[in-house]
Amino acid sequence: MILAYRCLRKTKKKDWWDGLSWMIWAILGGLLLPLILTLFVLLLFKGHLGLGTFTDNGEFGLYAASFLASAMYLVVNDSRSFPSRSALSWIISISAILSSVMYVVMTLLRTLGQSESNGGNISSLVIEIVKGVDFGFVRGFSVFMLVGACVLSYLVVVIDNYQMDLQKSSKDEFKSLEAGFDALGSDTKQGAE
Repeated sequence: MILAYRCLRKTKKKDWWDGLSWMIWAILGGLLLPLILTLFVLLLFKGHLGLGTFTDNGEFGLYAASFLASAMYLVVNDSRSFPSRSALSWIISISAILSSVMYVVMTLLRTLGQSESNGGNISSLVIEIVKGVDFGFVRGFSVFMLVGACVLSYLVVVIDNYQMDLQKSSKDEFKSLEAGFDALGSDTKQGAE
């Protein structure tokens, strides 16, 4: 993690702005657009909705997992050496698993609880579990996971932007040195003639 921190300290404003641009597009297109469209359609049919419609099953945990997946790709991409790759891979993996499991468990509990109330044959244990779930905690935890995933993904994108700039400047320096070396060789040949 120290390497990632050092890398973040060396970044330029451009890396942060490019990361912010990515984050805005990801939030607008990947997060808010589906929520706004769903909200619009549900408001047409139901009239009034609460925040729980979008958060009680841990849906934001699902969004968090998608942000973490994109960050994981950048961290483990073999074409570049990413600072603190192992530590970041573990943090991202554990966070993605927690977010995904929370969503799966909450969706299953809600679905099984609803099927029982509709005459299904689900055990009374599942019904008791559903009744005992603190949906306020689930809502808060899923929002926390989403915010954490967005921040972590943003930082990973900033580091990746910095590394891309480093690779580009290294290639440019190499080409400049190569051109200088070639020019030196051609000057030597002309002097010998």
